[in-house]
Amino acid sequence: MQRNYYSFVFRPSQEVMDNVADMRSKLGDTGKNQNDSEASVGIMEFEANESELPYFKEYAAKFASVCTSQTVEFTSLDAISPSPGRDNGVLYFAASKSNQPYFRSMMDAFYADFPMKDQIWAYLSQKPYITLARGLSKNRLLTAKNYFTGIRSLKLRFECGSITLRQFDPATQQFLILQDYVFGMSPQVVPSSVSGNIISASGKL
Repeated sequence: MQRNYYSFVFRPSQEVMDNVADMRSKLGDTGKNQNDSEASVGIMEFEANESELPYFKEYAAKFASVCTSQTVEFTSLDAISPSPGRDNGVLYFAASKSNQPYFRSMMDAFYADFPMKDQIWAYLSQKPYITLARGLSKNRLLTAKNYFTGIRSLKLRFECGSITLRQFDPATQQFLILQDYVFGMSPQVVPSSVSGNIISASGKL
C-alpha cells in the first residue's frame, strides 16, 4: 500500500502567518522564500499509508487533550549557513530562550510515544523555528539578513494552543491541512479496535 508524507506542526495565529507572508514577499528573488506555504513550527515528519493514519490521528487527539496552551514568542532572526559549494542556507525566526523549553518538552513528549515509530520512517524536528527562506547561497543569505536588520526586534507572538496534521501534496509541492487538534479538548470516541491498538503502540496514551 502506498505511503504518503505527513507532518505535525504548531500553527501560529493568522496575524503571525500574515506577518511572515509579508516578510517573505519582501525577499523577492533572494531565495526560495516559500511564499506559497503558511508559517508553522515543525514538530515531526513521517510516512504512513491510509490504514495506519487513523492511529496517528487518534494519538494526536489524545496527546492534545492533556496539553496546556501558552503564549509564545519568536524573537530573533537567525540563519543556517550553506554547506560549501551548495545553496542550502536557511533564514528563520528562533523561539525565545524562555519559550524553548516549552517547545522542546512538547516535541520530545509527542515523539516519545508516537505509534509505530520503529516500523515507519519518522523524523523529529531538532528545534522550534519559523522559516523565512530556504535555498540561500552564502551571498544571498547575507543579503537577506542585512535586509531584515531593521526588524531584528520584531516579536512573532501568538497563543500556542493546538497541533496540526498536514499531508504533502506532490502536485503542488505544498502541505495541505488535514486536521487541527486543540489543547484541552476531549478526543472524539473511535472504534475500540483502533483505540486499543493506539494504547498498545504508544505505551501511555
